[in-house]
This record gives sequence, structure tokens and C-alpha cells, in this order.
Amino acid sequence: MIEFSFKKLLEKNKMSRYQFKKYSNFDTRRINAYYFGNVKNIKVSDLETICQILNCNVDDLIHYAPGKKNNKKV
Repeated sequence: MIEFSFKKLLEKNKMSRYQFKKYSNFDTRRINAYYFGNVKNIKVSDLETICQILNCNVDDLIHYAPGKKNNKKV
């Protein structure tokens, strides 16, 4: 399963979702998808924007957890 650390990175940077929205061109729906780990598709440009704003690397944001299964209903 792919896990996102967007929420942790926001907290580490003491930034709210609203503040992130002001720095990025992301709409609320997209920010919440990253925040709650409900992302279905990722644009490379999104990764670049997130990493620039939160001063992180892609591997800080995305983790692969082998053996874990996504229990969310589609």
C-alpha cells in the first residue's frame, strides 16, 4: 500500500491546509485528498509543488508499505 505523509509534513512545517492552499494553486479537494491519503492519481507537477513548499523530498512524502492492504472501498 502507498502511504502519504502530507499531513505530517504540514504539521512539521507548522502549516495549515489553508496556508498551503495560499502558497499553491491546489483546490481544497486536492489538498484534502493528499491530507487524508485518498489520492488516486498524482501529477509530477503536484509532487514538485508540494516538495518546494514543504521543503522535502518525494521519499519524505510517499512511502510504500509492503504487506499492508488498502481497506478503503472504491
